[in-house]
Amino acid sequence: MLTSPVAAGAPVDGPEADTSGRANGASKPNYTARNVTGAVILLLLIGGLGSIHIVKTDSGYTFVPKEHFTFSMTFTSVDEVVTRWNSQTNGDRDALVDNLDRQLEKRGYITSRKKTWEEIGNDVNSSLPDK
Repeated sequence: MLTSPVAAGAPVDGPEADTSGRANGASKPNYTARNVTGAVILLLLIGGLGSIHIVKTDSGYTFVPKEHFTFSMTFTSVDEVVTRWNSQTNGDRDALVDNLDRQLEKRGYITSRKKTWEEIGNDVNSSLPDK
């Protein structure tokens, strides 16, 4: 009489051989939905970063809309904008910096109004420690 092998390590055929945890006949999971969702999130992130400036200010971060879709100056600071603005000649003003400059001035982070010597002196005196 023939019997099935019972020795340890002997290969087992049939339904008890599946140790993957899947039900019999189930195929691999379909990752298409996950991949499509990931691609949509990635495209939204890239699109969002291309349409706003993220500006570091003394009080935290502020978001300024860009005039054109670009990745130029996406992450920047007020100091970087002022330095870039001051280093350009009047004829070389960049449209991206112009828009960012207008938005920051509108929000009160920078100003194009020139101070008088008296105002500058008052600012210096108010920032000095008392004696």
